[in-house]
Amino acid sequence: MSLRTAPAFVAFAALVAAMVSYQFGASLAKHLFPMVGAEGATAYRLGLSAILLILLRRPWRSLPAQHNWRVLWGYGLAIGAMNFVFYMSLRTIPLGIAVALEFTGPLALALFHSRRPVDFVWTALVIAGLLLLLPLRGIDKPLDPIGVMYALAAGLGWALYIVLGRKAGAAYGATAVPLGITIGALATIPIGFAHAGTALFSLDLCPTRSASRC
Repeated sequence: MSLRTAPAFVAFAALVAAMVSYQFGASLAKHLFPMVGAEGATAYRLGLSAILLILLRRPWRSLPAQHNWRVLWGYGLAIGAMNFVFYMSLRTIPLGIAVALEFTGPLALALFHSRRPVDFVWTALVIAGLLLLLPLRGIDKPLDPIGVMYALAAGLGWALYIVLGRKAGAAYGATAVPLGITIGALATIPIGFAHAGTALFSLDLCPTRSASRC
């Protein structure tokens, strides 16, 4: 591998790893829905992520002299909203369909910024892949419209996350991620607690049990 292609390969590998992690985490989170709901699962995801990133990165040590709080809070709230509405969509529609609908956000953003013909070729391939995920034929019942709206809202949140994340990264560097995740956690943990109460702190979470026994 040449030095010129190495950064592109690393970026591609990081993207694939991130997508696999995101979907794998969502599939595991669905097992928590009977105990703490989608709201509680979102609180877990962002709350635990914030704790880990703060401990690992210690962002207070490298804060810039000039703060752009508006961009940072917008970025953090986009993270919180995107995760919250995506998990809410998983209550009533399958994960693959929710992901396909959520991807409309970054796809629209990519189309808006596309300039080269090859960009539209890649976009067409992505659209074809998304159509394969959607149940356009042979479905027994229609998709839940509320779940669909939640998934599309997650797509909007994803697009905002990309735009604001770029600005937050330019202003805060590597500290933007732990700070943004923390803001997202602060926005969603109260919602999770309001829904699940003290069950969020239970050490006896049991994905294999029924909702009535947990």
